[in-house]
Amino acid sequence: MLLVAAFTAALVGGVGGAGAAALTVHAGGAQALVLGRCQSSPVTVTAAPPEAGAAVTSLALAGLDTAACGGRPVRVEVVDPTATGGWSSAVRASGTTTVEAAAATVATDSFVPTGALTARVVIDGWTVPSAWSVTAAVGLRCVDATGLGRSCTVVVDRYQVWHGGYRLDFHVVSTSLLPFRYEVQADLSATGLDVGARQDAFPGWPVPASPGHPTWYPVGVRLTNACIVTSAGDLPVIALRGAGTGWNDLVALGWPARALGFQVDDTATFPSGAGCHW
Repeated sequence: MLLVAAFTAALVGGVGGAGAAALTVHAGGAQALVLGRCQSSPVTVTAAPPEAGAAVTSLALAGLDTAACGGRPVRVEVVDPTATGGWSSAVRASGTTTVEAAAATVATDSFVPTGALTARVVIDGWTVPSAWSVTAAVGLRCVDATGLGRSCTVVVDRYQVWHGGYRLDFHVVSTSLLPFRYEVQADLSATGLDVGARQDAFPGWPVPASPGHPTWYPVGVRLTNACIVTSAGDLPVIALRGAGTGWNDLVALGWPARALGFQVDDTATFPSGAGCHW
């Protein structure tokens, strides 16, 4: 009994003496690692089919936050919200890229975009808000050929159609205070474009048959005060600018480009860009 008491006293003394000198307790605050998405503003996902009902193989992204999400992976999925059978059956197309700039192009599987679909954007594993849009094919439009995004409008002056050909006469206007070079783009496959006089441009691609004339494809283009900056390989789309003569090449507020036109035929030849002198 004395041996046990002595051993116990020695053990307690050892821990209380030597242990108190050797063990140190540090007090510190708890640290928490908080994870979350790098972007809360919406990313716009746009599909731009070349013509109504056509398939696309890429999507345009806009509104990426490069400061917060730079270098991180992005995955885009186009989804049919009415699909049944699980997520895999709802996804119509998908693609991936990396956040390098505010805008990006993502290659996807081939699919036909519609306004009924939706988009899901995932950055670095986190779903971020998104907005889905489909840019309808535009039969006739004007753009800033310098790439600065100034607006211009094509105003149709006259439209004529006959067996084996049709013609569009027009002028270009703008609200820009500074003159700029314009470009008129026409998609000859587009239909339903109202050009006035209860007629639509263009007849279609190919042009439907009419009494006494079979279905035909436009192969020739004749120009008035304009030059063509595309090739026959770009048909059914053609792009025109002022011919480079100086008086009609630019457009601005109070400075319209007038007396322009093109004629499409089932004969003749397709002009080359050599006619542009600027």
